[in-house]
Amino acid sequence: MPHFDAHPPALADWWSDAGKTFAALPSPPSIPSSLNPQTRIVSDNAYLHAAARAEGCTYPIVPYWAPELGFLISPSLTNSDAIRQPCSLRIGAVHIQRTDSPNWPYWKTVPFFTTIIATWPLLETGSGLELRLVPDVP
Repeated sequence: MPHFDAHPPALADWWSDAGKTFAALPSPPSIPSSLNPQTRIVSDNAYLHAAARAEGCTYPIVPYWAPELGFLISPSLTNSDAIRQPCSLRIGAVHIQRTDSPNWPYWKTVPFFTTIIATWPLLETGSGLELRLVPDVP
């Protein structure tokens, strides 16, 4: 039978411990204030949302694996569709973690993450992290 603590830690204690965990994560890329506040950022980093919140960033973070982003892994994705579709979903930037990511071995086989966005404007980089701006729709 599982054991449940009759007196679980207070939420404030749990949150404090969680904050220490998030503080040990790499800093999220700084996000230019010129982005529209409703801009959504795509990332495969499950901790980016929490780390960004700790830095005061309130942009919605959308995981690569969200069903609405299924087009990203299409082998027939064209450059123009790679721009048009994110724009229609209010996605303004793509966060890529090329090092220390368990997902990168998979993502580096997908053209969207290797060749297509390589030409997109680089907003921020550091420690294997990139934040790339989705270009305007042609």
